[in-house]
Amino acid sequence: MMITGVDVVTLPASDMARAAAFYRDILGLQTSSPPSDRNLEFAIGAQTPCLMRLEVLGMPFQPAASVMLSLAVADVDQAVADLLAKGLPFAQPVMDTGVCKMAFGHDPEGNALMLHRRYAAESLN
Repeated sequence: MMITGVDVVTLPASDMARAAAFYRDILGLQTSSPPSDRNLEFAIGAQTPCLMRLEVLGMPFQPAASVMLSLAVADVDQAVADLLAKGLPFAQPVMDTGVCKMAFGHDPEGNALMLHRRYAAESLN
């Protein structure tokens, strides 16, 4: 077996309309599947985050708090400011590790999110 990539990252949603509105209207993601009360996919480059109602699969809803959807942004500080203005809280101030900048929050379903900006490799040497 040879794994060639990650096709889909699935995030649980208990309220599909609320979750879809957050990812579409607040984060500005484009949908890549028809709306459904069961699941909805978004396109971010070659990546596909998918909201899914786990109940339709016979699984109880539980937020993905230990798995984080890391979203690449050009400016973490500005992205945090923009989302704070829209009412999305962040758990702590923006972190700068010297390799990247990141900020942590949650979507309305309780799924963990990270805004992330990796510094160019040549600037680290």
